[in-house]
Amino acid sequence: MDITSILLPAFAAAVSIWTIIARAKEASAFSDRLAALQQHAHLETYDFSRTIKIGYVLCIISGAGYMVWGILEKDSVNTAIGLIIAGVFTGELLLTNKKYRLCYNDEGFVGNDGTLVEYRSIRDIQEIRHLSFAWKRIFTFNGKEYRVSPKSVTIIEEKLRERSMRKKNRSAR
Repeated sequence: MDITSILLPAFAAAVSIWTIIARAKEASAFSDRLAALQQHAHLETYDFSRTIKIGYVLCIISGAGYMVWGILEKDSVNTAIGLIIAGVFTGELLLTNKKYRLCYNDEGFVGNDGTLVEYRSIRDIQEIRHLSFAWKRIFTFNGKEYRVSPKSVTIIEEKLRERSMRKKNRSAR
């Protein structure tokens, strides 16, 4: 048994643990900010994370299986690859509630940083890489940028239209 057969899986385990801890802290901080926001503003939630979660769980199971196969075959490379796959996808699974849910009300939506982004502060919505199915960028007048899913943009654009109609109705009076 050479040093590589020990160091490679150990490095992979360290990277996996670090990834999971970092993502868990990020998810926890976002949940705390969201809970604080929820106390002041009633927020609706549009959750489209279920299929993503299922995909991530399947990847975690595949990674764990690959790791077990590597251990049984005494193959440190396959063990390390399995560890990395399982660790990275576990970390991503922890962030699905942040990335694949839209929390919103009539005034704004919750951005990636856990703050309420008011619809009136939106300057522009742009596609990323000119792909209609890719995530979109929302730019605000204060220079911040938020990335949101195409499904979320549909809701945000509807809320912007509603806001515009309310504004027109008020000015028509």
